[in-house]
Amino acid sequence: MTPTFELPLHPALVHLPLGLAAAMPLLILLVLGMRSLREGGGGFLLSFAQVLVLGGAIASLRTGEEAEEIAEEVVSHDLIHEHEELAEQFTVLAGLTLLSLLAAAVVQHKGIGGTRAATGTLAVGLGLSILTAGQGVRTGHEGGELVFEHGAGVNRSKTP
Repeated sequence: MTPTFELPLHPALVHLPLGLAAAMPLLILLVLGMRSLREGGGGFLLSFAQVLVLGGAIASLRTGEEAEEIAEEVVSHDLIHEHEELAEQFTVLAGLTLLSLLAAAVVQHKGIGGTRAATGTLAVGLGLSILTAGQGVRTGHEGGELVFEHGAGVNRSKTP
């Protein structure tokens, strides 16, 4: 007998990009504060972590579209659409953060502009990561409200 999975994938996936996005500003501060990381491969490590944020955000968007049909059985389309818009903004910010961290990694690796340039590009990445984390909090809060206040994802067709 093949097991069937009735739970949507979206609630499980969203935690990776949201949690990692919240940690990214701290990771960037760590790299900024440690000369060996700032001058070494810290920028590439940060870029890899941000790839996970962006990849998780994209996967969450895709699975959210699938979960939308289930949620619309109990929640208005407008509330779901608002959450989706916030998630799209989170994804764009995650992408911009990745670009800035990749630029910082290249500046570090190639030694372009010296230490000031490396620190400056990481500072831009820090600012964008803070915006991304804040957007992640907003998006996650809206998603939580859909579930816990409005009952999204609750299958009312099953009887106990």
